[in-house]
Amino acid sequence: MSSIHFLLVDDEEVLIKTIAERLRLKGFIVDCALSGNEALNQLGKRDTIDIVVLDIQMPDLDGMSILEILKARHPLVEVSAGSGVLDRNPHF
Repeated sequence: MSSIHFLLVDDEEVLIKTIAERLRLKGFIVDCALSGNEALNQLGKRDTIDIVVLDIQMPDLDGMSILEILKARHPLVEVSAGSGVLDRNPHF
């Protein structure tokens, strides 16, 4: 049985290293990219990535641009996208 292969994409290195370590302890294969361009390069070189966990707010390419390119080139890859920015609304 093959393991699920993750690609974690976030410009916060400490965060993705921590998440990667925990996923690897559970037996998953994990690669990390610190930028949108790096993520697209890794996806272009590997056909084994099953799931991309994507930060929406990054300095080089924003997550929505990456998502659009990713789904056009790799339609079968599952994507989970989010942002670490908290809503500053005082009512929440």
